[in-house]
Amino acid sequence: MESDLLKSRIVFELNEFNVDLLKDATDNRPFIRKLLNMNHVSTKIPDHYSSDFLEPWSQWVSIHTNKSCQDHNIKHLGDIELLDIPHIWDKNPSDYGFIWGCLNSKNPSSEIISYFPDPWTLSAKTNVRKLVSLEAFLRLAVSDRGDTLLKRSIFFSKLLICFVQISPILLFNLDKAFMKVATKNIRSLFNTSSIYSLIEYLSFNIFLTEIKKAKVSGKINIFFANMLAHCQHYYWNTNNHGRLILVLDLIEEMLRKSFEQFEEIVVINGLSQEYSADKEEWNSFYPSIGWKKFIKKYISDKAEVQPCMSYDAIMSFSSLDDLNKARKKANSFYVLEDGKHLPLFLIEDYGDSENRLFIRFQYYESDTVDVSFDNELFEFKRLFSKLATRTARHIQECDVYHNLEINKGFEFNWELGPFYSRS
Repeated sequence: MESDLLKSRIVFELNEFNVDLLKDATDNRPFIRKLLNMNHVSTKIPDHYSSDFLEPWSQWVSIHTNKSCQDHNIKHLGDIELLDIPHIWDKNPSDYGFIWGCLNSKNPSSEIISYFPDPWTLSAKTNVRKLVSLEAFLRLAVSDRGDTLLKRSIFFSKLLICFVQISPILLFNLDKAFMKVATKNIRSLFNTSSIYSLIEYLSFNIFLTEIKKAKVSGKINIFFANMLAHCQHYYWNTNNHGRLILVLDLIEEMLRKSFEQFEEIVVINGLSQEYSADKEEWNSFYPSIGWKKFIKKYISDKAEVQPCMSYDAIMSFSSLDDLNKARKKANSFYVLEDGKHLPLFLIEDYGDSENRLFIRFQYYESDTVDVSFDNELFEFKRLFSKLATRTARHIQECDVYHNLEINKGFEFNWELGPFYSRS
């Protein structure tokens, strides 16, 4: 069949959405309601927290490769270069048009019209020249959390200019609906999580605009958005309800535009979340000065630092000796709590061939304790900041809503390849 006879498809990777949360959000959001009335596929995920695989940067690799986590063995964001299994779009690249933001993915075949990587995977690069500056801006935006809101607001203003330079028609496309969303949620606009959500929304509009300009019909196009996953993790409660409403309103607009532009619609979460604020207290901590400055100051000034999505980072070294010294320093951090010495960080290496270390907080309790390092005591709050008490945790479920003619059942999320392919 010729491509111009095929229906254009969007696979909207709405990371970790909770189905019940969306069901509660259908009032005055007709396109979320329309989505939930489509065909629904629910699969299970055998992985759990203790396996280190119940994370989006592992589960999306499973979906994109049709392999279980145990088969591909990608545990961390930024590890994708270690993958020796092709992504699903590499098997029939002519079927695909635009692939935008897919988490922890590699550069695809040159036949892909437009590829834009997630901002955390530094090894992947866009294949579209005019998007290079946007790629750099977004990586800078997520690289560290030691900046003030003022700095981030100024940065967002510069980023908006970058968006408009890439797509002058962008402001026109934001239309009355966007202004309605912005004015309705004006109180929730001026915080970092909302700024990131608006960045994703602007990216989505460029994604749609560029697909229209390419005038290529019948292609499969993929867009990844993290805004709802982030909001569920940190703001799924009444105190921050405004931020959640803003994100849901933005998703409503993204769905509206998807239904208008594409005949085939697939919305998938990869894995899901459940509300957990009433079950456990799980705090997220972060170095007050950001990972880069913290590691340079307290662990190793020889390290190249790549902050990851949440409370972790990757350290790279030019020599094994520098790596071993850094490991020793990082392992010397202890939290003193109730007479116990609790290691503050989880440290993992990548084998003898990789001079890299993975570092992650493994302490989630309280910020009122002391930290021991180099035989000195520090107040925890002096070195680390509490990002938030998490309001949701990952669960072993993956959901797909779609209007495709696919009737077969699926047991696991790595079996969902038919939603990404023509076969």
